[in-house]
This record gives sequence, C-alpha cells and structure tokens, in this order.
Amino acid sequence: EILIVRRIFKGVNLGSTMSDEEVSVTPRSVETSTEAIIPPGKEFKPKLWPQLLAAFAANMGAVAFGNVICWSSTGLPSLEKDEVFGPFSENALSWMGSSATLGACISCLPSGYCADRFGRKKTMLFLTLPFVAGWILMYFAQNVWMMIAGRLLTGFGGGGYTLAAPVYIAETSEPKYRGMFITGFDVLTGIA
Repeated sequence: EILIVRRIFKGVNLGSTMSDEEVSVTPRSVETSTEAIIPPGKEFKPKLWPQLLAAFAANMGAVAFGNVICWSSTGLPSLEKDEVFGPFSENALSWMGSSATLGACISCLPSGYCADRFGRKKTMLFLTLPFVAGWILMYFAQNVWMMIAGRLLTGFGGGGYTLAAPVYIAETSEPKYRGMFITGFDVLTGIA
C-alpha cells in the first residue's frame, strides 16, 4: 500500500522546505515510526498551541537567567549590610557579582556540543541542574566561596540556556511565529 508521508525529523517542523515522498508503509512500520502519515489530497497544517507551549517552556529558562543576572543589583547591597554573614571586602563582592558571567562564558562550548550531540531539548533539561544546584548552594552558603560557586553554577546554566533555547524555539516553530517566539526569550530575560 502506498501512502504520502511527510517526514518530521525528531519533532522538528521544517516549514515549507518539507517535501512529500511516496513510500511503502505497512501497519508495523506505522506503529514504530516517527513519521506523520498524511492521507492523499490533504496538507499538513501545524497547530499554534503546541508551538506556543514549546516556546513558553523554553522561554522559562530566560526568566531563570534573568534572575541570575539581576541578583547582583539586589543581593549584593543586602549582603553588604548583613552583619551575620558579612562584612565582605570589595574584592569578594566583585567576585560574587561577576562570577555568573564567567560561568556563562565557560558554558558556551560544552553547551553547543551537547545541543548538537544530544539535542536542544535534552540540553535544556540538563542545564536545569546547574541552575538548581547553584541556587541551593547560594541559599545555604556559609562563606564567600560558596556564594561564588553558586553564582558560577547559575551562570553556567544560564549561558548554556541562551545558546540552546533560541535554536530549539526556531526549530519547533513555523516561520510566521518564529520571530515572536524567539523575541520572547529576550523580553523575558529583561523582565526578570
């Protein structure tokens, strides 16, 4: 039996560049396939809601990274006044403020490799671990070095996320929505 099949590679909608091809399809191959079978005479029409939800979920990393970036403006002044945990030298405060950007710089190469090797979605899921570990480390910090390590970890997660999330959004959304969804990443980073 010959049917028209539109291939969907790993959940990626390639928009108008997708081509139809005729292939031999058996019931067994349909059960184990990742291909979408489209009856003859019908056209594939992607729905907005799955694209919107995927973009929204990916853009939540922007909110997390925005919190990492803006922590310095509220966290450092309150630490300067804290008599139990402080006082801190200017050098220690500057390391706490800048270690997140150092972590973001360090994460770019490994995150790019992981995004290509394991996929953007798995990379984003993995990058939640440094985020959570960094915030936990900062919450339970007993000294300056724990704060710096926590900031370094959160920066590592955020830097990798800024690489993987826009690519994931671009690959899972239609061209007419792509710009709006990717812009949401920048807007949500600034809102946090």
